[in-house]
Amino acid sequence: MYAYSLTLPVYVSTSPASRAGYAVPISQYILRDQQHTSPDEALRRSGPDLVAIQDLLQLAVGEIPGLADKVSEYGAPLLANLKTVDEVQSLLGVTAEQATKITAVLAVGKRLFSTNSSPLPVVQSIQDVQKHCASMALLPKEQLRVLLVNARYQLFHEETLAIGGTESLHISPREVFQAAAARQAVAIILVHNHPSGDPTPSEADVSFTKAMIDAGELLGIPLLDHVIITSDTAVSCLQNTQSS
Repeated sequence: MYAYSLTLPVYVSTSPASRAGYAVPISQYILRDQQHTSPDEALRRSGPDLVAIQDLLQLAVGEIPGLADKVSEYGAPLLANLKTVDEVQSLLGVTAEQATKITAVLAVGKRLFSTNSSPLPVVQSIQDVQKHCASMALLPKEQLRVLLVNARYQLFHEETLAIGGTESLHISPREVFQAAAARQAVAIILVHNHPSGDPTPSEADVSFTKAMIDAGELLGIPLLDHVIITSDTAVSCLQNTQSS
């Protein structure tokens, strides 16, 4: 098992076999009552936990053509990072009125969640990252996320930086570390998925990781890892970079 170290962004290995990656934990099952003919009926009968997030949004703001496809493409967690009406309108392709309503609904959810006393998730190993980001393996497009970590290895904020492979991305260290610097993160972890199912880091992945390591050292915000997620494993691009 590898454990992250905030004093030096490398792995401490206790098992050579662990270098091969780890199985993705089973995600939470969402049951649907097949007798439900509409989201509002499902909500009345079984409560909100059995209603898809896109259906909940449409119940709150009205019918939004194509919303289900957008949520499927980008992943529901991306919605939590949308902050302005313009961002919502641009990403979801909705009207200004719909974007205003969706932004209001998301803001209510964020405020209610902020009052939750649940402990922050701890990400001290590649298994922790894989467990937290397991849903990324289901995304049809590559997505790059940054996880912000405090001195206790607690993940206190995450953002989706870009959608698309690192081969086609032109993302600067400033964009990667901007949120970390603003929120005074002690360290960051980068995560992206490989929809192909092959977790092998590409040359672009390795080059990108090297650039982020250098930027993190310069800024005093180390890159703890750059994890590649697939449907059945997780691989450390940072480890591959350091061994190459």
